[in-house]
Amino acid sequence: MPPTRLQKLQAYAEHLLDVFIGLREKYALLDPLIFDRDTIRLWSTGLRGRGFLTLKNSLFMSCLMDVSKIAIDKDDRTPSVLQLMDFLDEDGIRDALREQFSVRHLAPTAGEPEEVIALLQAAERREDDERRKQFDALVTELRDRWQRLRESKVLASCRTIRDKLLAHSELHHDGERYKPFDVPSLGLKWGDLKVAISELEQIVNLITLVCRSSSFAFDMLDEQLAWASGAFWAPSS
Repeated sequence: MPPTRLQKLQAYAEHLLDVFIGLREKYALLDPLIFDRDTIRLWSTGLRGRGFLTLKNSLFMSCLMDVSKIAIDKDDRTPSVLQLMDFLDEDGIRDALREQFSVRHLAPTAGEPEEVIALLQAAERREDDERRKQFDALVTELRDRWQRLRESKVLASCRTIRDKLLAHSELHHDGERYKPFDVPSLGLKWGDLKVAISELEQIVNLITLVCRSSSFAFDMLDEQLAWASGAFWAPSS
């Protein structure tokens, strides 16, 4: 039996989180090559210099590709924020997710005096209503954050790089000769990638809350990745 729309949405949301964690792991290795002075001083000079630049540029481009894939990929086989937001625009899907998020069925239906059961069930209904409001607030925040990222210059640059440089090696004619696509012409800075990943993290976390009624411990992931990256780039003994 094929999965329902709701089951497909939740499977996509779970996979999207996994893909984003992979991006975070990759970026954890890149960040010191951009921002950590000790790492740059240790690895970018002498015979290591060329390898340092190759790794830095390759990781940077790979992370840009992942940002584009996670945010705006339209391939139905590849979950993206864009696709999941389309799912959430379906009234039936959104209503089902709201009830899944809100209703817990914890109040007893037997085994207690009737007046006690009535009080407990009334309290539970009030809590369910509060969670429904919380769900709607999360969806509103998710839509607002997604709209800002979708319209941002950095995501537009990621899309352009994906289309013109990474999907194929594009050449253009400047009136005199053919030249490779000029990445700096996009005005993209090294720090823009970090900002985009940070905003994607908020969006992916909201998607996880809304679609799966759960959350991910990104603070713990931060600690693990910081330790792993520091150990990797530390001077060898």
